[in-house]
Amino acid sequence: MALGLAALIASASNAQDQRHDLGVFSNVQISENSGDCSGVSVRLWQETKAGGKPVMSGVFYDVSGSCPGRKYSLGELKFDSQSGSIEFIAKEVQSGLLVAKFQGLMDSKGLHGQFAYGHKNTGEVDSWSAVELNRLGPKEWARVGD
Repeated sequence: MALGLAALIASASNAQDQRHDLGVFSNVQISENSGDCSGVSVRLWQETKAGGKPVMSGVFYDVSGSCPGRKYSLGELKFDSQSGSIEFIAKEVQSGLLVAKFQGLMDSKGLHGQFAYGHKNTGEVDSWSAVELNRLGPKEWARVGD
């Protein structure tokens, strides 16, 4: 599975000035009664500038209430295409406080690993939780994303 992702990323690296979506991953649940959403989503892509090295980027959505939720740019993103190992953080733009941190694996089915949330006042991480984010297709993302 990791080899398939490596091929996908390698094919994107041959493009010039292009953005290639790598996937949308989510565990967002929508309440049948209220229509409110809860959970998290991550969208990843790879950008290649003319003559440049491919760079992986993305956004994190923290959903509690309406979809798609609060959106944060990902930083410190590290991905090993051989093993599927991936890490990233999301920070509040204005304060610079840590919102969330992820460590785990990306495969053809989703993101699997541990999420830690930063305290809203300090950004300090106090605990980690196991998380499974399923890879969504375009139709599924249209229901919960932007």
